[in-house]
Amino acid sequence: MYIGSTYEELDTRLKWHLSNEKSSVFKNKDKEPKIELIVSAPSKDKKNLERVEIRYIEEYALEYGDKLLNKNSNPLKKYGKPNRTKV
Repeated sequence: MYIGSTYEELDTRLKWHLSNEKSSVFKNKDKEPKIELIVSAPSKDKKNLERVEIRYIEEYALEYGDKLLNKNSNPLKKYGKPNRTKV
């Protein structure tokens, strides 16, 4: 799973990821990735759109862990798994 934001049509964005060798989606294209809309967040402000994206990355990271391909924004890949030791 990969979470991203775009101003483009979803099919166009997926084609970009599948053709960009640096994309984590490209690196997993053998798994036949699909694209779907999680939320529509119309915005002309790129920073606002990125904040929405990061919120969903953080939310989905808790549920999907390492299956979430976002490396730069996934807190589990950035900082490791949270310590859940009871005190």
